[in-house]
Amino acid sequence: MQITKQFQSELEQIRHGGRNDLKPATELINLLDCKMKHLECERNQQKMHQFCDRMKVVSLASNTKMKVLAGKIIQKSIDMCTQKPPCKFTAVAMGSLAKGEATPYSDLEFMFLVGTKNASTTEYFELLAVTIYFLIGNLQETKLKYMNIEELKTLDFKDDCKNGFKIDGLQPKAGNIPTGNGSPQQKNRFILTVAEMIKNYQQVIDTPHPTESLKGDFAAMLAHTAVLYGDSSLEKEFAMAKSAMKPNKTRNDAHHKMIQRDVDDYNFLPLDGISQTHGKYYQGNAKTDVYRFPSILIL
Repeated sequence: MQITKQFQSELEQIRHGGRNDLKPATELINLLDCKMKHLECERNQQKMHQFCDRMKVVSLASNTKMKVLAGKIIQKSIDMCTQKPPCKFTAVAMGSLAKGEATPYSDLEFMFLVGTKNASTTEYFELLAVTIYFLIGNLQETKLKYMNIEELKTLDFKDDCKNGFKIDGLQPKAGNIPTGNGSPQQKNRFILTVAEMIKNYQQVIDTPHPTESLKGDFAAMLAHTAVLYGDSSLEKEFAMAKSAMKPNKTRNDAHHKMIQRDVDDYNFLPLDGISQTHGKYYQGNAKTDVYRFPSILIL
């Protein structure tokens, strides 16, 4: 209980700081001259540049704090296991945290890069992963549907949990976590040696599927990685091998289309309704209404 309260408090502090960081951006928007004939004026352009710069600062600060929090959770999970890690390893962030656009409401996508892989080491890192899942689940921000619990699907169970910081999930469409999504059909179980990850990445780079590339396949997922915890040399080894790979036009085209799709989907001023609160919760989708905008600016 004490551990849970500690992490809940840290998460709330991150969110409180983020709300304060957004205030200067709100003030910049309020300074815009919204008369039709003045929209493109030099003063407005200056304010919008300042707004973009401010939102980048907000996004970077949020991402940094969430990386630190994830690292603390991993360390606490190691402390709770009965044995120390059996080999050198790196907890590697994927998704928004790796791209530098994580919010205090983003889910956690991560993997374990391991120095040695056999039945014994795999068993340890699976146990460590599950311990991490429980610590994050105990924050009470994970809807149980994300855990894909079969027994609850047949019950008249009302899941009123507020959806917030959680692991990527055990649903069929999720599973960007060390143990995968629990489905026998899932190809990716993210406890890998560097050699395995390079091989899998190279295979998808060399033979990309245009549709799957646009959805976000294995290579898109690992286009950005960042160290959360552990021996950084393993992640650096993968990053160096990745940078040496020959680029693929189909892959690059899909990447640009994904960015354009986000721009089309999230073309908005993000601060509308930010003051509409009920208790400590924002009445809206904080990820898409507020934090998704700076991530697009950065991309």
